[in-house]
Amino acid sequence: MHFRILGNELRNVVTSSVDDTKRNMRKCASRHQQLIALVNLLELIYSKSTLFNIISSSILLCLSGFNIAVVQKTSAVLTFAPFLIMSLTQVFLMCFFGDLLMASSIQISDAVYGCGWYDAELSIRRIVLIIMIKSQKPCKVTAANFVDLNLAAFTTILSRSWSFFALLKTMYN
Repeated sequence: MHFRILGNELRNVVTSSVDDTKRNMRKCASRHQQLIALVNLLELIYSKSTLFNIISSSILLCLSGFNIAVVQKTSAVLTFAPFLIMSLTQVFLMCFFGDLLMASSIQISDAVYGCGWYDAELSIRRIVLIIMIKSQKPCKVTAANFVDLNLAAFTTILSRSWSFFALLKTMYN
């Protein structure tokens, strides 16, 4: 959300006053650097636990689905079905918000390009160029640099869980 707010500020940064434009552009550039640093700190802190969470959730998805498919008792199905749904929801939300983070950090480049920089003076154009260069690389959260958390990773997790589920079911039969 902070990247989207910054994008809205960048679209309106160029004003009729040169001093206001410089001050606003410096403020936006500083905020962009802070957001990049915060995402990097988030990645440093949660990277390993996110990998553990993704691996354990994949295993739990597979085993919960297997229990639902194999066990004939209604009480067991009613126990494992909500657990399966919650595990799916947890993985989806992590990947969905990781995807939003990547998309909104890349959109900073479009926002700064549309700010009217061509009417500003040279020092502001340089700041615009720096922001555009930095925003070309998406800010992302990974699972210990193993996989980026985005919707493509969610489909991969589901695919692998389904493969293990099919293998377990084949071995069980």
